[in-house]
Amino acid sequence: MEKHLGTKPGSASVMGLVNDEDEYVQLIVDKEVAEAEWFGCNPGINTDHLKMKTADLLNKFLPKIYHKAKIIEL
Repeated sequence: MEKHLGTKPGSASVMGLVNDEDEYVQLIVDKEVAEAEWFGCNPGINTDHLKMKTADLLNKFLPKIYHKAKIIEL
């Protein structure tokens, strides 16, 4: 994770995908999480947290950084 996302172990987050310029990391999101109104994560360090609309994460943020979530049902 340090090599591709620039984060320390235990701090990997969807936000780290901005550092994945080679598109090496595949984001997998549980269907229930993808259908929720809100999404929470850390910004790359586990002492802070972000909250955003899940639709914004999936439809705005990820496309801007050339990533797409694979949504699966767990």
